[in-house]
Amino acid sequence: IAGTINLDRPVELVVGAIGQDTVLAGIVRLLERARGSRPRIALAADRAARWFVAGILAAALVVAGAWLLVDPTRAFAITLAMLVVTCPCALALATPVAIAAAIGTLGRFGLLVTRPDALEALAAANRIVFDKTGTLTLGPSRVARTETCGDLGAARCLAIAAALERGSAHPVATAFRSFEDPALVAADLREVGGAGVAGVVAGRSYRIGRLEFALGGGSLPQAPHDGADRVWLAVDHQPLAAFEVDDQLRPGSRAVFDELRALGLEIEIASGDSAERVVRIARALGVERYAARLTPADKLARLQAIQQSGPGAIMVGDGVNDAPVLAAAGVSIALQSGTALAQSSADLILFGRGLAALPRAI
Repeated sequence: IAGTINLDRPVELVVGAIGQDTVLAGIVRLLERARGSRPRIALAADRAARWFVAGILAAALVVAGAWLLVDPTRAFAITLAMLVVTCPCALALATPVAIAAAIGTLGRFGLLVTRPDALEALAAANRIVFDKTGTLTLGPSRVARTETCGDLGAARCLAIAAALERGSAHPVATAFRSFEDPALVAADLREVGGAGVAGVVAGRSYRIGRLEFALGGGSLPQAPHDGADRVWLAVDHQPLAAFEVDDQLRPGSRAVFDELRALGLEIEIASGDSAERVVRIARALGVERYAARLTPADKLARLQAIQQSGPGAIMVGDGVNDAPVLAAAGVSIALQSGTALAQSSADLILFGRGLAALPRAI
């Protein structure tokens, strides 16, 4: 429920809805809404068809009057022929038929269209912006290194971190799953988008996430590193440990990016993650434009600046902190594995583990 991700624990299911109340039925309704909506280009075709009909009727009256003067026996046949060959059916029907075909084709590619207006923006966009964590990556696969700076040992710090991250849908949380201790349960959990998670474990208040958030106003640790590429654990505003977490690229991402560049799109990565990890992913994908340590507000401002300087941008994201920028984008794409809020803010939903459908869709 509400974005929960279960990786390796048994699940006991209680059926609470069937038929039209199921998630599958909801997806079908989204698809039907997309097919039934009237995008701007279809409305423009309808308006053009109305003016076209009026113009043809006026021209037919002129032709009929002229032929009544020249040869009355042929006036009716020629006027009728003119009306037949200038019938606006093709103009009025071609656009919605093309849109319906495009939506069906995108569905076969693995993209569910929820707003048909996205088709126009998808064709006109000259730039595509990607979130990193959970979008370009499958989520951190492991905690590469733990560095303690308090009284607790590494194993205890990892167990506390796992308790705090247990209820989080963020991909970083999956790196701590293997360190869970059933005896440690976190209470009063509060997740702050783009910052981290706070909660109470064994009666003490802990925070895990960015260094600034974890310390919550405490003094910076005296350590040989600045925490730029680390997830920090702190208690009562004092640091306990820093965790280095590895990322794993989605399969085939480099080939997808090469195809997007071949289509003439400029590619940019806008991430809330550390600069070091963003640079590593950008280099692996051959991307020259990227930004790190962005808050949700920073991402939104960056996208608005991009859209003011060009025809439009495609935004691809998956998390809660991506929802505002997805809603503001000219066309937005959320991943099936993303949060419900991101999906409800997006124009298209991408199914599957890879990104190969994106260049095909464009």
